[in-house]
Amino acid sequence: MDRVSRTLLTCLFVLLGLTTKAQSLPSKEEATSLLQQAFQEIKLQEAGTPPYHLVARVHIEMEGTFRDGMYEVLWATPDRFRENFKIEALAETDLGLGDKLYVFRTTPLVMFPFYAVRQFLSSPIPTRLIAHPEAKRISLEEIAGERRTCIYTHEDVYVSASVERVCLSTATNEVALIEVAPGGSSDSYRLKLEDFENIGTKRYPRHMYQEKFGEILDVKIDTIEAAKFGDSIFTPPSGSEPRDWCPNPILQKTAKQIISFRFPKPNRFPAYYIFVGTDGQAKNAKLFWEPDAKLKQQFNLWLQETKFPILMCGDKPVEYDTVVSSSGASPMFVSGPSTPSK
Repeated sequence: MDRVSRTLLTCLFVLLGLTTKAQSLPSKEEATSLLQQAFQEIKLQEAGTPPYHLVARVHIEMEGTFRDGMYEVLWATPDRFRENFKIEALAETDLGLGDKLYVFRTTPLVMFPFYAVRQFLSSPIPTRLIAHPEAKRISLEEIAGERRTCIYTHEDVYVSASVERVCLSTATNEVALIEVAPGGSSDSYRLKLEDFENIGTKRYPRHMYQEKFGEILDVKIDTIEAAKFGDSIFTPPSGSEPRDWCPNPILQKTAKQIISFRFPKPNRFPAYYIFVGTDGQAKNAKLFWEPDAKLKQQFNLWLQETKFPILMCGDKPVEYDTVVSSSGASPMFVSGPSTPSK
């Protein structure tokens, strides 16, 4: 073999080695670390995230109807932000400013569409995946013409035979797709996060789809960018209601577990909205659907006799909105975009 042939052969082996290395799969331990990194990067509303501006188009389907709306977040810090939500003639603006939350809304209580969108965008990934990420299987796959490293996680005991995967760029290990797909006709949860974009040290999906209990949320983000805000952005809206507030309230344990009021139609979600006072009593409540007079009377009596969890900012109790499901799920708090679901 002449010198030129040997040189060409050597180069070929080097190129093959580099290609094999580039497409080699991470170990399960490495894949689990990549999962943790991806889940951390998607958390926009936490201390250390640079100020950002987000505008999204929202499509909601539930109870056989659908609505389209707009959701906007102007976020400087966990205790300095503004949320605007509008759907048809309904609107709400929440302004977090230090130890106060200013709320302006065209409805007596928090709108369920606003509640659902806020919860989804602040915590789009199921808690079970974030709490205990674990790589079970890793494979190279082609998705939309791009080669991806897909990490399959453990199966949820509530969603039998479902597919849960996080797919990364083979070149950079940046997250490109997060998907939970049901494995049978009885499964009721589906999630797809895609079209990710970098914003500072974070990476966030521009398209988010969730289907849960027959409710569909389809969110398309038109704007997500680093931003600087003038003081006028954080001026409380005219006519807004000020409340004591903090970014990370603590749930005060109650002496006994609350028994949620149950309705004869458990498929309806949510069952009721509640505004809870500093003493744990419901100051206001509204049923999501109109029951007969007898059931409504039973519900009102239950409200009077029930003490809900108290939310604390340091040693000060604060009021809060919540939505409770008809399945008896624990209250899920709505106290500003940086507050995690409980």
